[in-house]
Amino acid sequence: MDLWEIFFKAHQGSWGVLVVLYLISYIFSKQKITHMILRLFYVIMLVSGIGMLALGALQTVFIVKLVIAVLAIGLMEMTILRKRRNEPTGAFFILLIVLVVVLVSIGYGYIRF
Repeated sequence: MDLWEIFFKAHQGSWGVLVVLYLISYIFSKQKITHMILRLFYVIMLVSGIGMLALGALQTVFIVKLVIAVLAIGLMEMTILRKRRNEPTGAFFILLIVLVVVLVSIGYGYIRF
């Protein structure tokens, strides 16, 4: 197994864990431990994605995916923190869902350009 496959498996697994941790952190927004673990998985996901880019997948579609992923992370943080402060999160949550669908579609090759 080469380094690119290691990054790929770490990236793929971190996205699955990231979604579950986000939902737990959003539902139980008053507690902080899952939110801190969620932030660790943000780092794992970003490092593995940037590692795959550096090792040869440097294509425009993946650079766009990186930008969208950073926006999605920002929206995840905003929805959790806004819910914690009892502020409305509806528009941010809908935009987050749209971005995640676009990210998964790019990742599985449904969206190409």
